Amino acid sequence: MKKLLFFLFFFTFSNLCKADYTPIPLDELILISDKIVVGEIVEVEPVYITIRVEQSLNHDWGFLKIRRFINWTCAMRWTPYQNGQKLVFFLREEEGDYFPIGAGNEGEMPVLEGIVYINDQALSMIDYYYSQQIGRMVFNITPYFLYGGRYHGIKYSLLELMNTVRFVRNCYRIEPENGWAYKRELLCSEEEILAKSEGSDLRLSIFYDFKNRMD
Repeated sequence: MKKLLFFLFFFTFSNLCKADYTPIPLDELILISDKIVVGEIVEVEPVYITIRVEQSLNHDWGFLKIRRFINWTCAMRWTPYQNGQKLVFFLREEEGDYFPIGAGNEGEMPVLEGIVYINDQALSMIDYYYSQQIGRMVFNITPYFLYGGRYHGIKYSLLELMNTVRFVRNCYRIEPENGWAYKRELLCSEEEILAKSEGSDLRLSIFYDFKNRMD
């Protein structure tokens, strides 16, 4: 009886999470962010963290205060906030506050020694659509022990990710339409995008995911 109740609870809980939470793919993270910065946490407060900005697409320098991700029923940050953690932050602004995008903490990606760890939630959708083109899954999602916690994702060059972010923001656009639906538009030709994506599974994955959902 206890096992039956456990499985009923687990099944109900899983379905509720699927209904309440859809992961945000990497291309959307890039395009809907008001700020994208790389920074190191220097202060942790109950509601906010403060980071020292090291790189910024928006020419932010100095220090930036960000609302903490709040753990909830269907998602928890992989490790508690601590000074010294370096991350890429994909941020939205609301009423003067900045907060990481994504109910699954997709908008915070840890950085160590020039390597960024892109989380599995941001990759799952774009990996699926690209795999339809080449007949196999591309990204080898691996567990890593980072800043004291278990994190699932892939290792990627921080420099190349930031170059890809700039490329995506130059060649793609999405605009809100009917709530969370987006109108999608390519600002560069498909030929140019494919030429600049040659040799990059990440860029090609973004292209096929974006194009598939344009219709």
